[in-house]
Amino acid sequence: MFKAARQRLTIHSGSLAAFLAIGVLCGPVQALGERYSPWYEGDRLVAPDADYSDANGASVALSGDLCAVGAPFEDGAGSNRGAVYLYKRSGTHWIFEGKVQSPNPADGAEFGYSVALQGETLVVGAWNDGGGSAYIFEPEPSIGLWVPRQRLIPTQPLNGGEHYGVSVAIDGDTILVGANVYYTGATPTGGEGAVFVFVSGDPDWTQQAMLTASDPMGGDTLGWALDIDGDRVLVGAPLASHSSSYAGRAYTFVRSGTAWSQEAVLTTNLIDAIDLFGFSVALDGDTALVGANKGWHAPPHLSEAGAAFVYERSGSSWNEVAELTASVPNHEGGFAWAVALRDGVALISDPIFTNPEPGVYVFERPATGWADANENTKLVRTIGISFGVSIDMDGRRAIVGAPDDVVGGFDHAGAAYIYSSLLSSASSAGGGYGTGPGLCRHP
Repeated sequence: MFKAARQRLTIHSGSLAAFLAIGVLCGPVQALGERYSPWYEGDRLVAPDADYSDANGASVALSGDLCAVGAPFEDGAGSNRGAVYLYKRSGTHWIFEGKVQSPNPADGAEFGYSVALQGETLVVGAWNDGGGSAYIFEPEPSIGLWVPRQRLIPTQPLNGGEHYGVSVAIDGDTILVGANVYYTGATPTGGEGAVFVFVSGDPDWTQQAMLTASDPMGGDTLGWALDIDGDRVLVGAPLASHSSSYAGRAYTFVRSGTAWSQEAVLTTNLIDAIDLFGFSVALDGDTALVGANKGWHAPPHLSEAGAAFVYERSGSSWNEVAELTASVPNHEGGFAWAVALRDGVALISDPIFTNPEPGVYVFERPATGWADANENTKLVRTIGISFGVSIDMDGRRAIVGAPDDVVGGFDHAGAAYIYSSLLSSASSAGGGYGTGPGLCRHP
C-alpha cells in the first residue's frame, strides 16, 4: 500500500488523524466530459523492474519530451531506498530512458519522494536520508546514462529529522528544496520549516538563501509544498495554526537581485481548523493556486471535502478571486491533494474519493475570469484509489501518478499516465488513439 499515512507532516502538539490510507488501483481509465478542450490519455508508464509496493508514481515531473516518475519505496539492494524512472517521448509513445538511484543509498531514505525536471536537469529529494538530501542528475551521452552531478548541501546544518528534500522545484537557474520540519530556532518547539534556494554557477550550484516565514510558529511545516516561477516563490505551510489549529497558510517570496524577501501571506476566511490550506500549491505568473484538501466545500458545506483557492497578483498584493471545488464533493478529504497550473488551466486531484472514483479535475479560466470557472473535465480511473497522488503539467500535456497501481501482478507497484489536450491530434499525448473528444487509451 502506498503509505500516504506517512506523509511528512509532523505534528508538534495535539493530534491529527493519519492521512488517509491509500488502497489498490486498477482498471480502465476514461476521460469524462468536454466543455473546453478535450483531454486524451496516452501511454501508461511502468517501471521495467516493477515490484511489490514500489509506489512508482508517488512523485512525477514533466518537461517537454522528458518525464520523471519517483518510486520512493523501491528497495534496490536494501529496503525503501527509492529510485526514479525517466521516460522520453518518441513519436507517439514514451520510451523508458533510464533509472537513477541515490549515489549514497540508505535503507528508508525514500529517494524519489520528490522530483523536479527542467530540460535535462533532474532534481530528486530523499527526505529520510538522515536530515534529508537532494541531488541533481543530468544525462551523460558518452555512456548513455543519467548520472549524479551534485548533492545540494545547505550551509545551515542538518542534525537529523528536518525532512530536507520533502519537496523540490526548479525554474531556470534556480532550485528550491523544502525542509518542512526544519528547526529555525524561532520558536521553542521547532518544526517551523524552511525552503533552501540554490542557483547555478560555474560549475556548481550554490545556496543563495534560506526562506522562512516572518511569523513562524512551531510545527508550521513551511516547505511541505512549493513552486517557483522566475523570481517568485509560493510555499505552503499546511499545519500553520495562526487562526485555528492546522488551518494552514501559504507565503510568497520575491527575489530582487540576489536578495529574497517575504512578499505576502495567503489565506482565506473560508478555512477552519484542520483544513490544511497550503497542502498543495502551484504558481504561474501572476496567478497562484493553493489547495486545502481538508477544507469545507461551499455549497453544500461538506466538512473535509477539500477546495482550491485562486489568487491573482496586483503589485505586491495577492487577491483571492475564486474557490474551485468538485462538482460532486465528498467528505473524505482528498480534493486538492495535488495541484498544477499552467496558462489558464488548473489540474486538481482527488486521489482518495471512492464515490464514484478518484480523479483529476480540469478547470479552465474563462474569458470572464477564474470566478466563473467550473469543472470542465475529469480524468478518472474507474476502480480503486491513489490516481492523482501526484500531478505535473507542461503546456497542454500532463502526467498523473498512481502509486497503488497493480503492475504485472505486483500490488502497489505503481504507474503514471500521460494526458494531453492538444487539439491537433489525440496522439500528441503518446499512444495515438482516436481523434474525438474524450477518447483515451486503455492499459
